Order: sequence, then C-alpha cells, then structure tokens
Amino acid sequence: MKKIEQLDESEWDEIADPEPIAVLPLSPEDLSRTHGIEFVEFDDDGMGLCQRTGIKIDGTIFALFTHPQRFKDKAWLTVETRSFEKDSEKALSVLLEALMIQRDKLLWEREDLGPAKWVVNRIDDNGNEFEMYRFQNEHSANWIRMKYEKRGHKQTYFVKKVDDR
Repeated sequence: MKKIEQLDESEWDEIADPEPIAVLPLSPEDLSRTHGIEFVEFDDDGMGLCQRTGIKIDGTIFALFTHPQRFKDKAWLTVETRSFEKDSEKALSVLLEALMIQRDKLLWEREDLGPAKWVVNRIDDNGNEFEMYRFQNEHSANWIRMKYEKRGHKQTYFVKKVDDR
C-alpha cells in the first residue's frame, strides 16, 4: 500500500490556481480515522466553515477540503492538485490506490484528466529553450509567463500547447 503523508501548510507550493480533479466519497473523519490525517478549520470568505488538509503520496501533492456546514447530509472531500501537476490522470490513480477507492465510487471526476497540455518555456540569452512548467489550462500557463516577464529579465517566455499522449 502507498504511504500517505500529512503535509505542513508550507509544503503546498502552488504557483497559479489549483486544479479540482475529483470528489471522494469520504469525510474528514473517515480520512483521520483510517490514515491519521488531520484537517484544519477556517472561515472560507462567505462560504462558511471549511476543513482542509494537504497530503503527499509518492511525491504527488494533493489538497483535500470540504464545507461541512453547507452540505450537512454529504460526507465528501474535493481533491485538488497543484496547477503544474504533470499528469492529473496519474495523480488521481495514485490517490485512489492509496485510499483504496474504486473509481466508480467517485462522486465526480474531471473530464479532461491526463498529461498537462500547456507548457511555459524560457529562451535564454544564447537562444537555448528550456521547459519551466506544464499546466492543465492555458490561463495558468499564461499567468505564470506574465509573472516571469514582469521581473524584467532578458529571457523570453512563451506558452505553447503540447500533445504528449
């Protein structure tokens, strides 16, 4: 069985917008009881009480959260990966294996799971091209490209769509 590690808040190193990938048929209490994972509670800007945690499985990082006051009759957790996760399909498979959940038991699954489709590249002063990040969506890729461009370095940054399937 794959080992599930609890993350410290500082280990969630998101750089754009996290990607929701699935909704699990588990509650925070289920995950705490079966894997010793603890959740923190906070007020989610008008959404009410939120419970969240971060976990790592085989180097893949996930955020899990729920709004227990809004959905009192449901015990579920929304799963997010970082925006620069290279393959959301593989990430979800790793998670389901570690939690021993069958895919058909998911309450929701993102339709476009798979390898990240948008690449942010950098061209240095010598014309060498380097891949920096891969993203599931073009918006996150362009946001990071613009963030790097604003730093004022001489390098050129660009986004392109790739199909590695």
